[in-house]
Amino acid sequence: MSLIISRHTRICKIPIIMVFISILLTSNANSEEDKAYIIVKSTVIDEGKRQPTWICLSRKHRCVHVAANKSIISIEPGVYFLSHIDFREISLSDNGTVYLQEPIKLRLNSGNIYFIGHIKLSNKSVRGYKIELEQNVNLILEACMDEPDIFEMYTLANINDSTKIKFSCNES
Repeated sequence: MSLIISRHTRICKIPIIMVFISILLTSNANSEEDKAYIIVKSTVIDEGKRQPTWICLSRKHRCVHVAANKSIISIEPGVYFLSHIDFREISLSDNGTVYLQEPIKLRLNSGNIYFIGHIKLSNKSVRGYKIELEQNVNLILEACMDEPDIFEMYTLANINDSTKIKFSCNES
């Protein structure tokens, strides 16, 4: 099957598959530029306890769940609120959820890797957790080992301030 394209008085036949490949390559190139990445992890300090499975980033009245144990995560740019941590495989129920008292606002722009940090949960009482956000550089090194190519294409930004640096995984 061919697609006939008329340009001025010239007519050329282009196989349809080539048109689709061209569209696919163009859309992949654009989507790569429209990405942001985050470095965030969540664990319970007592390793004998059940560990978190999801971190919820709320955006426009919906929750984007990202894996709690993955070092670097691709995400659509925008404004998010880190609002809760889930301890279950399915993100559809409210059972096994720890809510942050004050959600953390995240402004994620395309072309950056945002270092959020390590969300540590420790037993505060029988029913609750104490939540700490630790800026652990080892997370950056772990992400670098997992996805060194991303660090070549994007700038590393600290979520707490406007500091941005070009981080090379080869020099670490």
